[in-house]
Amino acid sequence: MQKFNPNFSHAIWKWRTIWRGLCFALMLVVVMPVWAEEMTSVKSSYIGNATDFVKDWWNGLWESSHKTKKMGGSRNISKQLTEDALVVPFLEGRVCDAKLRVGKDKVYFWLKGGKPPYTIKVEKGGKVIGFKSNIKEAEVSLNWGAELKVGTHYWVIVSDTAKNSEPVITRFKVVADSQLPKPTQKEMLDIKNIKNSQERLSSCVQWLATQENGEWAFEAYQLSMNGRTDEILSLCGITR
Repeated sequence: MQKFNPNFSHAIWKWRTIWRGLCFALMLVVVMPVWAEEMTSVKSSYIGNATDFVKDWWNGLWESSHKTKKMGGSRNISKQLTEDALVVPFLEGRVCDAKLRVGKDKVYFWLKGGKPPYTIKVEKGGKVIGFKSNIKEAEVSLNWGAELKVGTHYWVIVSDTAKNSEPVITRFKVVADSQLPKPTQKEMLDIKNIKNSQERLSSCVQWLATQENGEWAFEAYQLSMNGRTDEILSLCGITR
Protein backbone atom coordinates (compact mmCIF):
# COMPACT_ATOMS: atom_id res chain seq x y z
CA MET A 1 0.00 0.00 0.00
CA GLN A 2 1.38 3.35 -1.05
CA LYS A 3 2.18 5.69 1.78
CA PHE A 4 0.56 9.13 1.99
CA ASN A 5 3.02 11.87 1.08
CA PRO A 6 2.34 15.01 3.16
CA ASN A 7 4.66 17.08 0.99
CA PHE A 8 2.64 16.18 -2.09
CA SER A 9 -0.59 17.16 -0.32
CA HIS A 10 0.91 20.46 0.73
CA ALA A 11 2.01 21.15 -2.85
CA ILE A 12 -1.50 20.46 -4.16
CA TRP A 13 -3.02 22.82 -1.57
CA LYS A 14 -0.43 25.47 -2.36
CA TRP A 15 -1.11 25.37 -6.10
CA ARG A 16 -4.89 25.37 -5.52
CA THR A 17 -4.53 28.53 -3.44
CA ILE A 18 -2.40 30.15 -6.13
CA TRP A 19 -4.92 29.15 -8.82
CA ARG A 20 -7.78 30.67 -6.85
CA GLY A 21 -5.79 33.87 -6.50
CA LEU A 22 -5.13 33.98 -10.24
CA CYS A 23 -8.82 33.40 -11.01
CA PHE A 24 -9.83 36.19 -8.64
CA ALA A 25 -7.28 38.55 -10.19
CA LEU A 26 -8.56 37.67 -13.67
CA MET A 27 -12.12 38.38 -12.51
CA LEU A 28 -11.06 41.83 -11.32
CA VAL A 29 -9.39 42.57 -14.64
CA VAL A 30 -12.50 41.58 -16.58
CA VAL A 31 -15.27 42.76 -14.27
CA MET A 32 -13.89 45.92 -12.67
CA PRO A 33 -13.51 47.94 -15.90
CA VAL A 34 -17.10 47.09 -16.83
CA TRP A 35 -18.33 48.05 -13.37
CA ALA A 36 -16.30 51.26 -13.42
CA GLU A 37 -17.63 52.09 -16.88
CA GLU A 38 -21.20 51.55 -15.71
CA MET A 39 -20.67 53.72 -12.62
CA THR A 40 -19.08 56.45 -14.75
CA SER A 41 -22.03 56.27 -17.13
CA VAL A 42 -24.51 56.61 -14.26
CA LYS A 43 -22.61 59.54 -12.79
CA SER A 44 -22.40 61.17 -16.22
CA SER A 45 -26.15 60.74 -16.60
CA TYR A 46 -26.77 62.45 -13.26
CA ILE A 47 -24.59 65.38 -14.24
CA GLY A 48 -26.11 65.61 -17.72
CA ASN A 49 -29.58 65.92 -16.23
CA ALA A 50 -28.43 68.63 -13.83
CA THR A 51 -26.78 70.58 -16.65
CA ASP A 52 -29.89 70.29 -18.82
CA PHE A 53 -31.99 71.61 -15.97
CA VAL A 54 -29.86 74.73 -15.52
CA LYS A 55 -30.03 75.39 -19.26
CA ASP A 56 -33.80 74.92 -19.41
CA TRP A 57 -34.25 77.17 -16.40
CA TRP A 58 -32.17 79.94 -17.99
CA ASN A 59 -33.94 79.57 -21.36
CA GLY A 60 -37.27 80.05 -19.63
CA LEU A 61 -36.11 83.26 -17.98
CA TRP A 62 -34.57 84.60 -21.18
CA GLU A 63 -37.66 83.95 -23.29
CA SER A 64 -39.84 85.51 -20.61
CA SER A 65 -37.65 88.61 -20.62
CA HIS A 66 -38.06 88.92 -24.39
CA LYS A 67 -41.83 88.96 -24.01
CA THR A 68 -41.97 91.36 -21.07
CA LYS A 69 -39.04 93.49 -22.30
CA LYS A 70 -37.77 93.81 -18.74
CA MET A 71 -34.36 92.21 -19.15
CA GLY A 72 -31.55 94.46 -17.98
CA GLY A 73 -27.86 93.73 -18.14
CA SER A 74 -24.80 94.31 -20.23
CA ARG A 75 -26.46 95.06 -23.59
CA ASN A 76 -29.36 97.22 -24.72
CA ILE A 77 -32.85 95.79 -25.12
CA SER A 78 -32.94 96.04 -28.92
CA LYS A 79 -29.75 93.98 -29.17
CA GLN A 80 -31.05 91.42 -26.72
CA LEU A 81 -34.32 91.12 -28.60
CA THR A 82 -32.63 90.45 -31.93
CA GLU A 83 -33.58 86.94 -32.95
CA ASP A 84 -30.71 84.42 -33.05
CA ALA A 85 -28.23 86.99 -31.72
CA LEU A 86 -25.21 85.65 -29.86
CA VAL A 87 -25.81 85.40 -26.12
CA VAL A 88 -23.72 84.17 -23.20
CA PRO A 89 -26.19 82.51 -20.82
CA PHE A 90 -25.89 83.05 -17.05
CA LEU A 91 -23.74 86.15 -17.60
CA GLU A 92 -26.08 88.31 -19.65
CA GLY A 93 -29.38 89.91 -18.80
CA ARG A 94 -28.82 90.60 -15.15
CA VAL A 95 -28.74 93.70 -12.99
CA CYS A 96 -26.05 92.32 -10.67
CA ASP A 97 -22.93 90.39 -11.62
CA ALA A 98 -22.96 86.62 -11.83
CA LYS A 99 -20.98 85.04 -9.00
CA LEU A 100 -18.34 82.34 -9.02
CA ARG A 101 -16.62 80.82 -6.02
CA VAL A 102 -12.92 81.35 -5.51
CA GLY A 103 -10.31 78.73 -6.42
CA LYS A 104 -11.23 77.77 -9.97
CA ASP A 105 -8.57 77.64 -12.68
CA LYS A 106 -11.05 76.50 -15.33
CA VAL A 107 -14.38 78.10 -16.23
CA TYR A 108 -17.09 76.65 -18.46
CA PHE A 109 -19.11 78.84 -20.83
CA TRP A 110 -22.26 78.09 -22.77
CA LEU A 111 -22.65 80.06 -26.01
CA LYS A 112 -26.09 80.40 -27.56
CA GLY A 113 -27.17 81.77 -30.94
CA GLY A 114 -24.93 83.68 -33.29
CA LYS A 115 -22.87 82.01 -35.98
CA PRO A 116 -19.89 79.79 -35.11
CA PRO A 117 -16.97 79.64 -35.04
CA TYR A 118 -16.74 81.78 -31.92
CA THR A 119 -13.88 83.57 -30.21
CA ILE A 120 -13.82 84.02 -26.45
CA LYS A 121 -11.40 85.79 -24.16
CA VAL A 122 -11.33 86.61 -20.47
CA GLU A 123 -9.64 89.72 -19.13
CA LYS A 124 -8.57 90.76 -15.67
CA GLY A 125 -7.54 94.37 -15.12
CA GLY A 126 -7.21 94.93 -18.87
CA LYS A 127 -4.91 91.92 -19.31
CA VAL A 128 -6.01 88.89 -21.32
CA ILE A 129 -5.69 85.79 -19.14
CA GLY A 130 -7.70 83.34 -21.23
CA PHE A 131 -8.26 83.09 -24.97
CA LYS A 132 -9.69 80.55 -27.40
CA SER A 133 -10.64 80.98 -31.06
CA ASN A 134 -12.25 78.94 -33.84
CA ILE A 135 -14.73 77.50 -31.35
CA LYS A 136 -17.39 75.46 -33.11
CA GLU A 137 -19.12 73.85 -30.14
CA ALA A 138 -21.69 75.57 -27.93
CA GLU A 139 -19.95 74.64 -24.67
CA VAL A 140 -16.34 75.54 -24.05
CA SER A 141 -13.94 75.64 -21.12
CA LEU A 142 -11.07 78.04 -20.57
CA ASN A 143 -8.11 77.13 -18.39
CA TRP A 144 -5.55 79.85 -17.66
CA GLY A 145 -3.45 78.04 -15.07
CA ALA A 146 -4.14 80.41 -12.16
CA GLU A 147 -6.95 80.35 -9.63
CA LEU A 148 -9.66 82.99 -9.61
CA LYS A 149 -9.11 85.65 -6.93
CA VAL A 150 -11.69 86.83 -4.40
CA GLY A 151 -13.20 90.25 -5.02
CA THR A 152 -12.00 90.41 -8.63
CA HIS A 153 -14.17 91.14 -11.67
CA TYR A 154 -13.34 89.18 -14.81
CA TRP A 155 -14.52 90.52 -18.16
CA VAL A 156 -15.71 88.09 -20.82
CA ILE A 157 -15.68 89.08 -24.50
CA VAL A 158 -17.28 86.72 -27.01
CA SER A 159 -17.66 87.26 -30.76
CA ASP A 160 -19.02 85.21 -33.63
CA THR A 161 -18.78 85.33 -37.43
CA ALA A 162 -22.30 86.56 -38.22
CA LYS A 163 -22.52 89.61 -40.46
CA ASN A 164 -22.72 92.92 -38.54
CA SER A 165 -22.54 91.04 -35.26
CA GLU A 166 -21.26 92.89 -32.20
CA PRO A 167 -19.14 91.24 -29.51
CA VAL A 168 -20.83 90.33 -26.26
CA ILE A 169 -19.07 92.03 -23.36
CA THR A 170 -20.06 90.96 -19.87
CA ARG A 171 -18.42 89.97 -16.59
CA PHE A 172 -18.57 87.87 -13.45
CA LYS A 173 -17.37 88.44 -9.90
CA VAL A 174 -15.39 86.02 -7.76
CA VAL A 175 -16.51 85.63 -4.16
CA ALA A 176 -15.41 83.67 -1.10
CA ASP A 177 -16.94 80.32 -0.18
CA SER A 178 -18.45 82.00 2.88
CA GLN A 179 -20.79 83.98 0.60
CA LEU A 180 -22.48 80.85 -0.71
CA PRO A 181 -26.19 80.86 0.12
CA LYS A 182 -27.33 78.23 2.59
CA PRO A 183 -30.60 76.30 2.35
CA THR A 184 -33.16 76.56 5.10
CA GLN A 185 -33.82 73.46 7.18
CA LYS A 186 -37.01 72.85 5.21
CA GLU A 187 -35.29 73.26 1.83
CA MET A 188 -32.54 70.87 2.89
CA LEU A 189 -34.99 68.23 4.11
CA ASP A 190 -37.16 68.55 1.00
CA ILE A 191 -34.16 67.86 -1.23
CA LYS A 192 -32.75 65.14 1.02
CA ASN A 193 -36.07 63.26 1.06
CA ILE A 194 -36.17 62.94 -2.73
CA LYS A 195 -35.69 59.23 -3.40
CA ASN A 196 -34.52 59.40 -7.01
CA SER A 197 -30.80 60.26 -7.12
CA GLN A 198 -31.03 62.17 -10.40
CA GLU A 199 -33.96 64.25 -9.21
CA ARG A 200 -32.22 64.97 -5.92
CA LEU A 201 -29.11 66.23 -7.70
CA SER A 202 -31.14 68.33 -10.16
CA SER A 203 -33.17 69.81 -7.30
CA CYS A 204 -29.98 70.84 -5.53
CA VAL A 205 -28.68 72.50 -8.70
CA GLN A 206 -32.07 74.18 -9.15
CA TRP A 207 -31.97 75.52 -5.61
CA LEU A 208 -28.50 77.07 -6.11
CA ALA A 209 -29.30 78.48 -9.57
CA THR A 210 -32.34 80.37 -8.32
CA GLN A 211 -30.68 82.01 -5.31
CA GLU A 212 -30.34 85.81 -5.16
CA ASN A 213 -32.25 86.43 -8.39
CA GLY A 214 -30.16 83.96 -10.37
CA GLU A 215 -26.77 85.40 -9.44
CA TRP A 216 -25.59 81.87 -8.57
CA ALA A 217 -26.78 80.25 -11.81
CA PHE A 218 -23.31 80.54 -13.36
CA GLU A 219 -21.81 78.71 -10.36
CA ALA A 220 -24.54 76.06 -10.58
CA TYR A 221 -23.63 75.54 -14.24
CA GLN A 222 -19.94 75.13 -13.32
CA LEU A 223 -20.79 72.47 -10.75
CA SER A 224 -23.02 70.60 -13.18
CA MET A 225 -20.23 70.58 -15.77
CA ASN A 226 -17.33 69.50 -13.57
CA GLY A 227 -19.09 66.31 -12.49
CA ARG A 228 -18.56 66.60 -8.72
CA THR A 229 -21.86 65.21 -7.51
CA ASP A 230 -20.79 65.06 -3.85
CA GLU A 231 -19.78 68.72 -3.93
CA ILE A 232 -23.15 69.71 -5.41
CA LEU A 233 -25.08 67.78 -2.77
CA SER A 234 -22.92 69.14 0.05
CA LEU A 235 -24.02 72.67 -0.86
CA CYS A 236 -27.54 71.56 0.00
CA GLY A 237 -26.37 70.04 3.27
CA ILE A 238 -26.42 66.46 1.99
CA THR A 239 -23.54 64.06 2.59
CA ARG A 240 -23.20 60.50 1.31
